Parts: sequence; structure tokens; C-alpha cells
Amino acid sequence: MWNLPALGELMLMAKYKTEINELITSMFGNQNIFINDWYWSSTEYDASSSWSVSFNYGNVGTIGRQSAYRVRPLAAINTLSL
Repeated sequence: MWNLPALGELMLMAKYKTEINELITSMFGNQNIFINDWYWSSTEYDASSSWSVSFNYGNVGTIGRQSAYRVRPLAAINTLSL
């Protein structure tokens, strides 16, 4: 199952962007790396806005959902199947 990361998860991803990009590049090449842009989180701010994180400077902000930001879905891991 895929989902958008919550604000805290996305902040961690931004913090470790360099390490994540190195891992992704070593496994799949550089076509799926994080770039310096804003990414949506699944955390709502109010009825028409959600939280987002800048992968350039690590800033956090809210913006109306009509804005065009990037998304980075995460796959859920079922520990029972490992």
C-alpha cells in the first residue's frame, strides 16, 4: 500500500536527503532522487491547506491544496511478512 508521508516523516526525509539520494542512485540510478523543491505531506493544516516541506532548505509551511508541489509516496512495510 502506498501513502503520502506525514509531516514528521517528510521532515526526516528532507534531513537525510543526501543519504537517501546516494542509496537510490546506487540502486536505481539518479532518475528517482529528491530534488530541491517543495513536497506535500499528508498532514492537513485546515480544510483547504496541507503542510509541505522544502527539500532545499528544510523549511516547513502550509499552502492551499490547489498549488502544484511534488509528492513522494511511501510504501508501507508489513513486518509480519518479512
